[in-house]
Amino acid sequence: MKLRLACLVLLLPLLNGCSGCSSFELLNTSSSSSGGNTTSPTPSTFVPEIDTLSLNYLKTIQDQYTSSTSSFYVFKDSLSPANHFNLGATYNGNGGSISYDDKSCTSTQSYTGDSCIKFTYSATGAIGDGGYAGWDLLNGAFPNGAGSPQINYGTIANAGWNLTGATSLTFWAKGQSGGEKVKFYALGAGYSVEANPDSNPEVHVIGADGSGFITLTTTWTQYTMDLSAANLSYVLRGFGAVTSSADLNSTNGVFYVDEIKFNGITNSQSLGFLQSYESPAYTNPDGYWRQSAYSYDNALALIAFVGAEEYVRAKKIADSFLYALSKDPTFTDGRVRNAYTAGDLKMAPGWENTGVSQAVQMPLIYDSGTGLVNSDSYSYGTATGNVAWALLGILSYYENYGKNQAGASNYLTAARSMADWIHNEMTDSRGAGGFKGGYAGFDGAQTTDDWKSVEHNLDIYAAFQRLCSITGVNTYCTDAAKAKTFILSMWNASSGCFWPGTGTDGVTTNTAAYALDVQAWSVLALKDSNYYQALNCADTKMKTSSGAYSFDDGNSLGHDWYEGTAQMLSANILVAKASEAQRISNVLKSVRRVDGAIVATQSTHFSTSFGNGYYNRAHVGATAWYLIAQMGINPFWHGHQP
Repeated sequence: MKLRLACLVLLLPLLNGCSGCSSFELLNTSSSSSGGNTTSPTPSTFVPEIDTLSLNYLKTIQDQYTSSTSSFYVFKDSLSPANHFNLGATYNGNGGSISYDDKSCTSTQSYTGDSCIKFTYSATGAIGDGGYAGWDLLNGAFPNGAGSPQINYGTIANAGWNLTGATSLTFWAKGQSGGEKVKFYALGAGYSVEANPDSNPEVHVIGADGSGFITLTTTWTQYTMDLSAANLSYVLRGFGAVTSSADLNSTNGVFYVDEIKFNGITNSQSLGFLQSYESPAYTNPDGYWRQSAYSYDNALALIAFVGAEEYVRAKKIADSFLYALSKDPTFTDGRVRNAYTAGDLKMAPGWENTGVSQAVQMPLIYDSGTGLVNSDSYSYGTATGNVAWALLGILSYYENYGKNQAGASNYLTAARSMADWIHNEMTDSRGAGGFKGGYAGFDGAQTTDDWKSVEHNLDIYAAFQRLCSITGVNTYCTDAAKAKTFILSMWNASSGCFWPGTGTDGVTTNTAAYALDVQAWSVLALKDSNYYQALNCADTKMKTSSGAYSFDDGNSLGHDWYEGTAQMLSANILVAKASEAQRISNVLKSVRRVDGAIVATQSTHFSTSFGNGYYNRAHVGATAWYLIAQMGINPFWHGHQP
């Protein structure tokens, strides 16, 4: 870590001025007295800037699965969003069997990345009795009304990838002992047999003896299948492997495969969300994050890209939100899910079990306790604040750029759809009113989060005020006033802090702890000097020994939380505390990684007083907040002209 910090010091001069922002002068409000005379405030200038390292980090995360690239992966890593053939099928004969395992092959065993595929063969008969066994990686299908995904060798229509343009398929392989003979192949599923087969016959690697079998060594070696003359307009089988006891000269054998990909195809996706957290190995307790693209994080990345005038990148996220609204697997009411799958936004061809063609993908998670891969109930839920942040992101794009572009009305329509969902579904009359927390759980079994959050209502207040101003629809102004009434009911004048919200009764104040983001966001969203002392609340109750801030003054106290620290930077810029803003900026720069990422925390892990937790992982949300603050942008009101 000391070496990393030393490198960071050298990288600070790489910061560029923000071309889209003007520098502005902040006043140091401290004064000194001498002989009864008070000195004038000393000017101190905070210059907004684009941290090019952190901006490039967000670009890298956006590009890792959806940029124009020459590779279309069959398998990259276990549960990677880059994988495209995710249904396995085994076949065998005469006592042979083979198993597929992409969990036990660790980063020290893989060719690259944190995992690989381990194939284990066994046979019950004697060597040479046949005992063949194979494994295919298929696209498969999940037809509407089916209870589970289906193996598809050509019996199901409209379920193949169009990979026209690919010139080869490459992969890396090795044997555990060396000398293992294995046939590797692709394509050919149901060819000349079924009604909807692969568009090309089977293709395989030609071994040294001219057969389809190659002899593996214990060293990772790359192999190539020539596809230059193949018809790849409809691909069902991305890869396969077969062997037998005679080929292995044993009744048992193990071999490994990694980095299977089609090459030469332009896989340029006009849609796609950013993966929220650095992808850890699935064995880590936070391994389930590797597919998740949280809506809140992507809304922040959208605003950061707009602020940096990266409008093409911002549009990609904005359009992804629009697609998610139009292609939700169940609902058409304007709700935004808490998370979607990073990378390819659309479901694979043939996966239409909800009846929605090319529905938006939802992330899967790996349960290390059971060893099973499941859907994630949190992702399927909808937190009201996440809808409001998506709305703020869309408005940032619309007001700063999109309103003058083709299709501008689509963004405003989407924004209104989100706002109408909040109004129709979450308006609450209990206590001080405001808006409820959202829906939790899987479709068909969702429950209402009846508690109310100041954080959510702050998001709603700003978003609805902006939407009222843009559209002239007074309902949005009325709803903004409702949100503000609730927010102010949570003000604790004696402590100068906002409480986080209420319990499930919608009335009883939650006094378990003060939350940092509520203090910073109240300054940014309300822009009311009567409540600027909320920053003093954060300083006295949540500032850590490093000069950063904790998530709350309860369970997480003492743990640095850099997303919230960046929020405090933004708020201090707004209230013209130049020296404090510069101090916080320096803290964040000191922990910025050499690749520009801001981690959630440098603690291994901490839990908050509100049931969530953070790990030491690079975080898109934290990095985006840092960029936003460094540019001097208030994300609640970015580009709004009342």
